[in-house]
Amino acid sequence: MACGTCGGQSTVVADARSALDSMLGFATGGVLSMPAVPESGTVRMEFIGGTWGEQTYIGKATGRVYRAGRDPVSRFHDVDVRDVEHLLALELFRVVPPELLAQAAQSEDVPMLAHVAQSAPRGRKR
Repeated sequence: MACGTCGGQSTVVADARSALDSMLGFATGGVLSMPAVPESGTVRMEFIGGTWGEQTYIGKATGRVYRAGRDPVSRFHDVDVRDVEHLLALELFRVVPPELLAQAAQSEDVPMLAHVAQSAPRGRKR
């Protein structure tokens, strides 16, 4: 039964998602697969397009504006779950697997920009 928003193509979307999950699992030996999208809340997504500077993308379901690009500041976004399917369809975003988020949270690396900003002198020299 169609939901009215996908034009009756809900099985096509589900089949595509399943095929992508199978390909990711095969290509990475089962380490990475398409993570399940929760019913509500936000999902961490990464911009994987080729544009370095920020571009504006608008969530189809919520109208929320996402400014994304390859630079580190605008590469990752917490996206409303209602917008995930639309952004995935653009083929410019991917869902960040929870395993990678857990690894990043445990990392003790200090971002280079934060380190430089703390050590650089401010103001004019007298």
